[in-house]
Amino acid sequence: MIFSIYPTYRARAAIPGEIVVLLGFALIAFGGSSLVSAYARQLLPLIPVFALWFFLFFTSIVKIEIRS
Repeated sequence: MIFSIYPTYRARAAIPGEIVVLLGFALIAFGGSSLVSAYARQLLPLIPVFALWFFLFFTSIVKIEIRS
């Protein structure tokens, strides 16, 4: 997921505003919880938001073509 940060930034116009707000909230929550402690129970509520970003990244930003 770290490798998808730069292409997401480059294609930020293709990402809906609602998802940008969700990603911003998730990054702030992840950063804040990682400074305090690193329990798994603090990461589990953020996994659906990061999964949404990951699936959006691979469906609309990255185009994978198979050549024959």
